[in-house]
Amino acid sequence: MNADEMLRLYDQGQRDFSQIDLSREDIIKENLTQINLSQADFNWANLSGSDFSGGSLTRSNLVHTRIIGARLIGTDLSYTDLSYADLSWANLNGANFSRANLSYSNLSKSSLANGDFSYTNLAHSNLTGANFAGANFTKADLSGADLSGVNLTGADFTRADFTGANLQGCDLTESNFRRADLT
Repeated sequence: MNADEMLRLYDQGQRDFSQIDLSREDIIKENLTQINLSQADFNWANLSGSDFSGGSLTRSNLVHTRIIGARLIGTDLSYTDLSYADLSWANLNGANFSRANLSYSNLSKSSLANGDFSYTNLAHSNLTGANFAGANFTKADLSGADLSGVNLTGADFTRADFTGANLQGCDLTESNFRRADLT
């Protein structure tokens, strides 16, 4: 199945597209709210400007995927591989990234308030200028990440790893760094 066929079926009311392979496909500025794309393959795809709010992409492959300016509000991305993905300028408020791989990803200027990043790998990611207010980073790996100018107000970093991370200019008001590694 290609992207055009999936979009046609979505317009007809189908919402379950789990395990679909849409690698290298372009799905740009589409409304795909409440869609189930769990265990899907979007390797090298372009999903920019699309709305996946309330959907599920759990355990999916989004390596090197472009998701620029997309809406994934409340979307389940747990256990998803988003390494090297570009999620800049995206609205990911309340999204679940628990145990996801976001290493080397670009989340600059994105809004990720109240997101769940527990046990998530964010090593060497670009998070500059993003909004993570109220997010949960319990046991997250932020080693080597660039968090300069990030809003981390009220975020929970219990046991998170910040080894070599850049926290310059962050708003850390009411953040919890209990037992975090800040070396």
